[in-house]
Amino acid sequence: MPAGRQARATRPGEKPRRRRGPFSTISGQILALNVVAIGILVAGLLYLDQYRSGLVEAQIRALRTQAEIIAAALGEAAERNEADEYMLDEEEMARAVREIDTVHVANMLEGGLSPIVKPSVLGEMGYGIALYGITLLLRVVKTMQLALADLRSDELKLVGTGANFDDYLKVVGIDRWRAIEEQFGEQHADSAKTGH
Repeated sequence: MPAGRQARATRPGEKPRRRRGPFSTISGQILALNVVAIGILVAGLLYLDQYRSGLVEAQIRALRTQAEIIAAALGEAAERNEADEYMLDEEEMARAVREIDTVHVANMLEGGLSPIVKPSVLGEMGYGIALYGITLLLRVVKTMQLALADLRSDELKLVGTGANFDDYLKVVGIDRWRAIEEQFGEQHADSAKTGH
């Protein structure tokens, strides 16, 4: 018998009692299970927070990479062309319209050598088509960078500063799409019933 422990005397016919551990009762087992469940929940939350942070960082890196690719492409295009191929001011642009009889297209490329001219001014010069091909893309990229940085900072200062949901539905033409769906949805249902 170990030192310090004395065997409990049992009466004749009485079974010796087993020593119970901390989880031998049903309440102890339930308590242990609840503690384990809470531990799993906390560990999951910590993992998801790290995962979310990793996703935001990955999106920011992807946007930076895209911006670098666009900048490199624009830089290469600028290097390939000679400076005299560009119209460096509005007067040169107006002169080109006067001297060449054709439909004129102005390609307003932000970051290029030619000046960025307002559509109304280009129309007055005689340009029939004005392209601002990268302007919207540059704005969208900048807006995405700001929104992702706001999410990453966990401040959410930009929430509510974008288009509201009703404006978004108007932009995508939801009423038009619903009308098409109703028109063709009814025709499809009718043809399914008749087999034609």
